[in-house]
Amino acid sequence: RSLDGGRTWLPENDVITLAAWGGEDQEDLSNINPVEVELPGSGGARRAILVHYDTKNNPTEESHGRNMQVWSYDDGLTWTDRADITEYLPPSFAGCMPGPSVGLSAWGALYFSCHTAGSALVYFSVDRGRTWHASAAIAELNECSLAVRVGAPEEGSRQLLMNCRSMRERRRRQVVWDVAGVGVGEPPVAPQLVEDFYPAGLDDPHCQGSVMALGGALFLSNDNTTRSRSRLTVKRSMDGGYTW
Repeated sequence: RSLDGGRTWLPENDVITLAAWGGEDQEDLSNINPVEVELPGSGGARRAILVHYDTKNNPTEESHGRNMQVWSYDDGLTWTDRADITEYLPPSFAGCMPGPSVGLSAWGALYFSCHTAGSALVYFSVDRGRTWHASAAIAELNECSLAVRVGAPEEGSRQLLMNCRSMRERRRRQVVWDVAGVGVGEPPVAPQLVEDFYPAGLDDPHCQGSVMALGGALFLSNDNTTRSRSRLTVKRSMDGGYTW
């Protein structure tokens, strides 16, 4: 935690420990993904931090951990309301690895990405994390980062951009989700696939990257080479991720 804009940092504070979940190997705790959530309260809105993680690194459908969440209501000082959310994911995604990225809070819903060895999806909550629902899975994706899609030609649209490690190509792959109808009906409408493509110029050595929206632009950080995990580079897109 930093109280001065990142100039100095307080001692680390464990969000989750081995004793808290009863696992066998501390190294298995994996993929901590946070999102800031605005909660209603009697004194007005208050902010909380929701963290999603899994309890086994590199899971398979036959051997996997659990998908978990935990909350902080005091800016990360203490953590509580731990819950197992595995039941809300498709059976083939039980114990999947979130992100690695931050989650999103947008248009009244919470979003995270999650991946297995060979595919990825978006899962979401429209009741502030009490229950979760999932999109369709997209094959041959791994380690995805989410951002609200800004700068897209479709002005006023509600879309998410998912920038991912490709399992086939040594370049970044992008998926666009339409979330305009998310949360309608029972079960709630899930994000709908709009586009799935490889933008030009996004070389990648089969590693993770991070995408975010800021001030009308999208920014992507990843290793800008096909040969090794090196040459970390930041690129900018002003057209919704079509060009960088």
